[in-house]
Amino acid sequence: LICIVAIRSWLGWERGKEVQHMTHELDHWKKAQNALLSSLGEDVNDSNMSAKIREVFDRFDLDHSGQISVEELRTALSTLGVKTTLDEVKEMLGPSEVMNYVQFEDLLRRMAIARDISD
Repeated sequence: LICIVAIRSWLGWERGKEVQHMTHELDHWKKAQNALLSSLGEDVNDSNMSAKIREVFDRFDLDHSGQISVEELRTALSTLGVKTTLDEVKEMLGPSEVMNYVQFEDLLRRMAIARDISD
C-alpha cells in the first residue's frame, strides 16, 4: 500500500484524493473481512476452522473449479451484503484474479487473527 501511495503521489495524485481512496479500500476490506468471517458461523473454533473454511470455499466456488474467480467472489460478497464493483474485487484478489483453496484458507485465518488482535 505504501508503494501505491508513493507511485500515485509521484504521478501527481492529490493527497486528499489518495487518502479518500485508501479509506474507501480499507472500508471494503473491513466489510469483506466481517462478512467472510461471519459466514464461518458462530461455532467456529481452532478444531473445526479448516472444515468450516472448506464449506465456505465450496459454497463460493460456484463452478466447482477449485478456484474462486473475481465474479464468484463478487457474487459471494454480494450475497453476504457487501456491495462491491468488479474492479474492487479485482484489487482484493490481485493480479491472478483467482484464489485457490490454500490462498482462501490463509486469507480467512489471517482475517481471524487480525480481528482477534483488534478486539
